[in-house]
Amino acid sequence: MTTPVSNADVLRLALKLMTAHAEDYRPLTYTVWYEYALRVDKPLCERLEMVIASGQRLSGAATDEIYAHYLAGRRQQIISKAQASILQTLDDMSEAIGEAHQNTGRFAGHLRDFTDQAVQPLSPALFNESVRVITEQARQSGDELSRVQARLRESEAEVNRLNVDLAQVRTEVYIDALSGLFNRRRFDAALDALVQQAVAESQPLSLILIDIDEFKLVNDQHGHVLGDQVIRHVSESIRASVKGRDIAARYGGDEFAVLLPETELQGASTVADYLRRVIERQRVEEPFQDRAALAITVSIGVATLKSGEAATGILGRADKALYQAKKEGRNRVAVA
Repeated sequence: MTTPVSNADVLRLALKLMTAHAEDYRPLTYTVWYEYALRVDKPLCERLEMVIASGQRLSGAATDEIYAHYLAGRRQQIISKAQASILQTLDDMSEAIGEAHQNTGRFAGHLRDFTDQAVQPLSPALFNESVRVITEQARQSGDELSRVQARLRESEAEVNRLNVDLAQVRTEVYIDALSGLFNRRRFDAALDALVQQAVAESQPLSLILIDIDEFKLVNDQHGHVLGDQVIRHVSESIRASVKGRDIAARYGGDEFAVLLPETELQGASTVADYLRRVIERQRVEEPFQDRAALAITVSIGVATLKSGEAATGILGRADKALYQAKKEGRNRVAVA
């Protein structure tokens, strides 16, 4: 089982990668390498892996192009701003640590001077004066260190707050707004990762593809407002039916996908048929209309990863099974 990576681990890795492979160190540069460190956006990762393999540093112009191509957008700009704030806070922490080191060094020098004086024959008055001076210097050094510690605590709190905000924004980036499920981008990344994990750990992995029957007819006859309600209705049913490490996503307009790690074909088929029956029994009310509530059904395709199969393989077989369920009359489950 893959160990979750903390935001702090990702941040450190991003800084390390940026230092090793980038020509410039801007917030935008950091954002690009932070995304690479997360290993979620597969095309971006492949692009940067080519840079790493070439042994050349990523230029500023190339960084701008990669950012514009893979990461530009309102939410990504928010992420970039938050990450830049984290970098600035880390710089502040580094400066505070440097000041603490300087203060400690100065006080160590004062102590050496006091020691040198103390071993010399001194009058009581001179000795008392030396003790007074070193005591005052100790107090000043303590005050300075207390201020540095306060700055470090504030910086740590700011980093933690920004990491929470960043995690929230990243969640929004990968959530489909209408359904509340993961979006296609997050599904593609999860599929690749879970296939690799299943192969590495010799564990089963199953995939369910779900398609709403006659959804175009729903939109044509009842309008897109009801169509959106149907999407939300099916999404809620899927969310309530998947547990634990299962990943549910809106795969397309009226199509959904569920990844079931450590699940054999029989178990996945059971989950799929349960989903089909739950959705079949429920009704979608049409607001401000006297017509009867709408009955919805879904067709489902199921496949389990085969030995040596890639992500495209299990996805293709699940899609073929879904097509077979449609062909056989809809409102049923077909297995590849």
